[in-house]
Amino acid sequence: MPRMKIVVVDPNPRVTLSAHRILSGESHDVFAANGIADAIRVAQREDPDVVVLDAELAAPYTLRELAQVTRSDLAVVLTSAHAARPTPDVIEDVRIAATVEKPFTAGALVAAVEEAAAFDEEPTLSGIEALQDHLFETIEDEPDVTPRARQLADRICDEFPGLGRDAIHRRLLDRACALALEDEADKKPLASGQVVLQGSVGPVPIEQVFHLAENMPGRVGLTFTRGEQHIDLFFQDRYLVFARGEGLPPGYALGGFLVDQGAIEADALERFLLDQTTPFSRIGEQLIHLGYIDGDAVQRALFAQVQQYASEAIRWLGSTFSILRDVEFPEAARNAGVQLPVAFVLLEGMRQLDEWDRVVEQIGGLSAVPVRLDTDETPALSPRERFLLDHVDGRTSVEDVARKARRPAFEVCCALADLRGRRLLTVA
Repeated sequence: MPRMKIVVVDPNPRVTLSAHRILSGESHDVFAANGIADAIRVAQREDPDVVVLDAELAAPYTLRELAQVTRSDLAVVLTSAHAARPTPDVIEDVRIAATVEKPFTAGALVAAVEEAAAFDEEPTLSGIEALQDHLFETIEDEPDVTPRARQLADRICDEFPGLGRDAIHRRLLDRACALALEDEADKKPLASGQVVLQGSVGPVPIEQVFHLAENMPGRVGLTFTRGEQHIDLFFQDRYLVFARGEGLPPGYALGGFLVDQGAIEADALERFLLDQTTPFSRIGEQLIHLGYIDGDAVQRALFAQVQQYASEAIRWLGSTFSILRDVEFPEAARNAGVQLPVAFVLLEGMRQLDEWDRVVEQIGGLSAVPVRLDTDETPALSPRERFLLDHVDGRTSVEDVARKARRPAFEVCCALADLRGRRLLTVA
């Protein structure tokens, strides 16, 4: 067998090192990748003949990226803890040339790579069917696929028989219904707790509202309402542990905070969100599963997201509030792992409130229309500043710029105020 370039990627470093040792012993040039993002970079640099890829990482987005950065005849060997399926296929323009079951022997892995190198058959299944076939193997009956989810799937199949035409599609439909019900439960209003206090922010100082929620025992909910907009804050053991909002402008999604922290590039996140066909639930879980970010990045983004919701609520002077005890936390709150001291939350919220007053004075509020100023020099701008400036056209309001940027209004207003201070825009 000729000498080949091979990239190996597996979420288990021991598997990666084992495959590297085995294939290097066969005189191949082997490159071990640390996660999918690193595998794509290595593949782009080395243009490998074969990629040895863990089956659970074989999402459409991953395969499409590999196809775009490598040769047209790239072959992939899938490794899986489930029974290997020998049928070769093509998914997303990448040849799935062989599979090997984990834990593999040296002989089995070498044979799979040799099979991939010699593979030249036409595919026997469509890419979508092959991907679903893999998902059928790897996604078992999970506890959250409840009888209610299966009942909902039954109803859908009655209305649209083609959706449940085989076991593969039915398994995916069950899982999708389970996720939909989970999302619905996460978004339902705080009706499960007992209302302890209601009022308006202003007559009751915002600091007192937070301290009342902080000092109540058990699981406490604090909800703010302003028109059709709602913010729910969840407290436990004197900490703010989760937050969510409804009816707010775009900008509070977790992905935006991941971009701000440099955990993932904005264009990569946008492509990832457009390609969501795998049956996993939340964006953080998906990005960790595919190796683009780690758990620490998600944790930092969650802290920032919860703080931003709280700061937004602090700015809602005149809003109504309700404090509830014995609240049933949504699933996302139970798994978030966030603990923010209330004193810190209030301090940061008040700082942003003072900053908000300053920037509103400079740019005139959300209804103001910024106008870009011509300059002879090319200014040094961050990607987000350039994006904002590109949407300053003399017709779009500050609120609409924030909506297009999909960032919190406070953050966009601060950035626009800074750009005005640098004489790159003015306000009509």
